[in-house]
Amino acid sequence: PTSVPQWSGPETSQAAIDAIIAPIIAPATELYKADVGNATNPNTVESGPFAANYATTFDNDPLDPSDALITHTGGAFISSANVFLLVKGGGPPFLDPLWYLFDISGWNGTESIFIEDFWPGNGAISHVTLYGDQSTRVPDAGTSVLLLGAGLLGIGALRRRLAK
Repeated sequence: PTSVPQWSGPETSQAAIDAIIAPIIAPATELYKADVGNATNPNTVESGPFAANYATTFDNDPLDPSDALITHTGGAFISSANVFLLVKGGGPPFLDPLWYLFDISGWNGTESIFIEDFWPGNGAISHVTLYGDQSTRVPDAGTSVLLLGAGLLGIGALRRRLAK
């Protein structure tokens, strides 16, 4: 994926960012989001339809990170003609820009994404979000073989039942 952000801005609210990026990423939608933990809950909070298939590790200070690593953990992966990565900052309001949007459409969905040196010493990553066309989910090879096997078993059982 590219290391040069195509879009950025000073907006602090996710709603304002969504309004700006919606025409840029359409028809892509939010597929995976990882929020940095906080003092009350230091664990990363992951959401979206692909939350079970990806994991994000925030580096440096886990509650005040300038680096992150997004990895595919197995199962279905994001495979879309349009894939975007949003990196949103948290911390002091004087950071400008407060978010960056990358077009990573060349990403294969399983390659790890390393995000580094965002606002070091001045702020931190608040969350990362992957956007894409959800209709193009691709199961991994093991899932495909399992589905094929289940289909063949079903056909065999149906033939046996009809033969009786």
